[in-house]
Amino acid sequence: MLATVSTGILIVGGSVAVSLFGFWLVERYFPAEIRCRYNDVAGFIYAAVGVIYAILLAFVVIVVWQQFDATGSTVELEAVAAANIFHGVDEFPDPMRANVQSMVREYVERTATEEWASLANAQVDARADQLAHDIRGVIHQLPADTPRQQVMFDHVLRQYEQMITERRLRIFEAQGGVHPLLWVMLVVGALFTVAFTYVFGIDNARVHAIMITGLALVIGGMLFMIQQVDHPFAGEVHVSSEPFTTVLESFTN
Repeated sequence: MLATVSTGILIVGGSVAVSLFGFWLVERYFPAEIRCRYNDVAGFIYAAVGVIYAILLAFVVIVVWQQFDATGSTVELEAVAAANIFHGVDEFPDPMRANVQSMVREYVERTATEEWASLANAQVDARADQLAHDIRGVIHQLPADTPRQQVMFDHVLRQYEQMITERRLRIFEAQGGVHPLLWVMLVVGALFTVAFTYVFGIDNARVHAIMITGLALVIGGMLFMIQQVDHPFAGEVHVSSEPFTTVLESFTN
């Protein structure tokens, strides 16, 4: 939590501080009496600049939020598939049933604890990865001697394929993020958008500074939000392992 607050202060507060410092320099060396002559022309240009940057900012915000939301759905689907495997073998005889359920339980528990911490660094827990692949082997040991067992076996196998697919997607999503080039465009665009407001000449410098502060706060806040949800498993705002812990509790109950 403290790291998130510190990052927020750094990004938002830094945006405001840099913006006001730049305005102070411009106001000192280029008085408003000089700049006001270009207000009309600057207004048309700034409207185009503002729209272009707003579109870029909105695009990145939508993309990162959709990816964050999609990652949450991926986690839920993986957990549900694991639960379906666990309960789908209830009618099979021991020890094959117990082998599947034991391995699924260990996989879910390992994923919810050890692997979740590794995902923050875009890494995979080796034991969880091994369990995910070993589950297929114990599923294939289930008997399919009767038509009913064959149907149940096919169902469990489909659920396994669903689980392993969602697992791979989850790992890919943990390794994603906004491309560095986009970050450069976002930062440079923010600087240019704020700096362009210095061109306008307003008699009351304090009012002008308040306007610039408001703009910097909005842009800095949006950049902070993008930074927080850029990596869905890292930071204070992250995809929770709750679906796995909930499923694990259902195994016990």
